[in-house]
Amino acid sequence: MKQRVNKEILLVSIESLRLLANQNCWETQSLILMIHQKHMSLSTTVP
Repeated sequence: MKQRVNKEILLVSIESLRLLANQNCWETQSLILMIHQKHMSLSTTVP
């Protein structure tokens, strides 16, 4: 349950960072990639 909540928060964070990336900020885009990769590795560990 707790893991699921954290996952939801993470998805929201990714979405808000995507909005920032629309301003063509390369640093933000690389940050999104990093977070997205972390999110992918998280979702593979959660059954």
